[in-house]
Amino acid sequence: MFSLYLFLAALGGALIPFSLAPFNIVIFSIIAPIIFLIICYNNFNLKQKLFLGFIFGFTQHLIGSSWVYVSIHEFGNANFLLASFLTLLFILTLSLYAILKVFILAKYFSEKSFINIIIIFPLIWLIIDLLQSYLFTGFPWGFIGYAHLKTYLAGFAPLLSVYGITYFVTLISSIIFYILSTTNLNTISSYFSFKNISLISVITIILITGELLKKHEWTKPYKAPIKVALVQGNIAQLMKWDQNHFKETIKTYLDLTNPVLDTDLIVWPENAIIVPTPYANELLDKIAETVAKHNSNLIIGLPALEKNKKNKEIYFNTAVLLNKNTKLNYENQNQKPEHEVLQTYKKRHLVPFGEYVPFAKYIRGLIDFFDLPMSDFSEGPDNQGLFKININNKLIKIATLICFEIAYPFTVSKESKNSNIILTISNDTWFGNSLGPAQHLQIAQMRALENQKPVIRATNNGITAIINYDGKLADIAPQFTKYTLNSLVTPRY
Repeated sequence: MFSLYLFLAALGGALIPFSLAPFNIVIFSIIAPIIFLIICYNNFNLKQKLFLGFIFGFTQHLIGSSWVYVSIHEFGNANFLLASFLTLLFILTLSLYAILKVFILAKYFSEKSFINIIIIFPLIWLIIDLLQSYLFTGFPWGFIGYAHLKTYLAGFAPLLSVYGITYFVTLISSIIFYILSTTNLNTISSYFSFKNISLISVITIILITGELLKKHEWTKPYKAPIKVALVQGNIAQLMKWDQNHFKETIKTYLDLTNPVLDTDLIVWPENAIIVPTPYANELLDKIAETVAKHNSNLIIGLPALEKNKKNKEIYFNTAVLLNKNTKLNYENQNQKPEHEVLQTYKKRHLVPFGEYVPFAKYIRGLIDFFDLPMSDFSEGPDNQGLFKININNKLIKIATLICFEIAYPFTVSKESKNSNIILTISNDTWFGNSLGPAQHLQIAQMRALENQKPVIRATNNGITAIINYDGKLADIAPQFTKYTLNSLVTPRY
């Protein structure tokens, strides 16, 4: 009997990533929590239930986070065994959240009651998803709410974010489980009991409410659409950080940019230029001059080198805005010209082991993965403001997020509150040809839906896309190719 439950636990965990991009089998997001309740409410002892919870979490992240292996093995130069070990360690850590859910339910809410199943269970799932999002910098990835970008539940996103959708998914699942586990399946009349009809009515009300909310527009168009060009350089990861290929990389981006210089806004992806400011200032000046001649605006991702209060050199992962107001290469750094305005955004949510190495003094040098290029970034400050561009005498405000930051709903909500467009730049080359890029795009779509603002997403090799304010894809570039995505974007307020 226990082996059957082991199979169910493995199946339930596996269903979650298959409910998400690129598979999008939405019904699996409903079935998975039902299976989770089955492994929690049975006659096994606590240790057995915890093991079932571990299997559930392990299969979920083994499939859903498999792209971690690609990053470590292919681009971190770790051999098969080491990459497998580090990926396994990562998956085991994430599995602890599923174990914690089982522990709380089986230990403190073990009675198969209405309160425990329908009230407590969805709240526990929600709270632990929030914990996963923020504990130890957080990993807000793979939540079942993302599966519902196009369902009735999508209407709740602007009010309650992906977490609210996740809550309603687990609530619906818990109602189905409660009906099935408390109904006499041999008596037809029991199917139509007052209890069952009332609970099904709750599901119906949730779905109808969600659909009605989808019809409401929470933001309004802000003047006419603007022309946007997203430049996808498709620079190989190993070549990207090679100084010998730097000129070739810049030429690639300039060649892709020149035909669209008359565009209102052009975007290059995260770390398109690997030389940090101020050493890149002369190059940025030349690019800015070209952009200014066409009265355009160009946002570029690149590192920045500064000195902290202790006079120590520190790096930031940044995005800068170049236009007619940019002037950086002045001879006397103490005499900045009055028109010098370099709008800069510094990334705040850094990726552990990718952009900074925890316990660096102990583990740097052990393997190449811990010494990746630019793996010693510092966190940017809070409240950095928005990029501001003037298009046809209309001020457009752009909230900027770099890579992983788009996965934090509350961060994006705070930054985009006063913006008209949300911009995210990324280098998803780390994901290779895995599930990662599709999952990352789906997350960006949910941010658009939550904030009711268009999201423009520029990446090195995909998936570069324009996302409407309702979370739907307006335009998309082919992955793994050099490409400039041209589209119209309507700012909103």
